[in-house]
Amino acid sequence: MIHKPRFIDKIQRIHAGAVRVAKLDPAATAAVDGSFPVDAFPPGLAPMAEDDWRQFRMTAENAVKMVDKANVDLAAGKKLRGNYGHDRSGPIACQIVRAEISPGGGVRAFVNWTERASASIRAGEWEGTSPEFYARVIQDENGDPIEENGRVLMEPFELVGLALDNDPAMPTLAIAANTEPEQ
Repeated sequence: MIHKPRFIDKIQRIHAGAVRVAKLDPAATAAVDGSFPVDAFPPGLAPMAEDDWRQFRMTAENAVKMVDKANVDLAAGKKLRGNYGHDRSGPIACQIVRAEISPGGGVRAFVNWTERASASIRAGEWEGTSPEFYARVIQDENGDPIEENGRVLMEPFELVGLALDNDPAMPTLAIAANTEPEQ
């Protein structure tokens, strides 16, 4: 049974739980600028962990808004960072350098891992990443949360960071975690 909170704000700052990290692939390469892709959201309904009460839906419109907002924030000097286990007061794991629409229509961030994060990823200490974002609860005409797949339907609209994490809420996504840039 999925446990849902009794009160849900219309907008929540949340983290999704982790997105599964792909096994390190020595053949995988970084982007030309040395950054590594991290898929933050798939298009449409995100496959969720069995016990999660949330159902995230990424529309094409929200994906564009999320990418545009992240890139405007970055251009204005705002730091979008990654951390360890959603400890925002702890050490930095990466800097997000840009966001793009993924080939399938979801949201992809490009990050520069710190040396410590690169080493811990290579050592297998982290199984995934987890986006940190703002999301709206989708409501019906009476103001009640709409449910999809027995979960509260939410639409992410602003990426604010990410974390290395070991508890996947969206277990079917994978990231390119190879820490060696293209030669």
